Amino acid sequence: MPSWSGSSWSAVKRLGFFNSYSLPNAARLKYQSNSAFFFDLCTNAKYFQKIIDYNLSNSYTVLRANKSLHNSSISEDERVESLLKVGFDVGTRLLRKFWKPKSWIQKVVNGYVNNRFNGYFMIGFHLRYQYLSDTDVMQFSKCALEIEKNVKNVTLFEKSI
Repeated sequence: MPSWSGSSWSAVKRLGFFNSYSLPNAARLKYQSNSAFFFDLCTNAKYFQKIIDYNLSNSYTVLRANKSLHNSSISEDERVESLLKVGFDVGTRLLRKFWKPKSWIQKVVNGYVNNRFNGYFMIGFHLRYQYLSDTDVMQFSKCALEIEKNVKNVTLFEKSI
């Protein structure tokens, strides 16, 4: 099974990337990477029922994504977004089920979250500067400052690479 797809490294997602990946018909699969290839699989409508059956996503999210595939009155970006929501839901559920940090790490994270974010509406964002121009970063910063200035009890958390 491949360890990546063209969609993995593209900042702009298009419908043409999706529904083109399938699992091979085999009793056992060997995956060769830690890349998020499940996004490509989760956006394939032929797997939607299995995703619901295995409780890997909310059925509303999956059904909405399926409807969007056939809805020509919404933009391609809106259709892509509804498909990616399935992938994010699957990823979140898998991480919560299988990824358990050691207790001392969990205590540190909980302490940080409680000290910095308790009582606030938190907006988290991750910037990948290699995809952004200086103008993009400035626009994003202005937007973030505007949110902080105009919304009660909000705090921003930024992670960048």
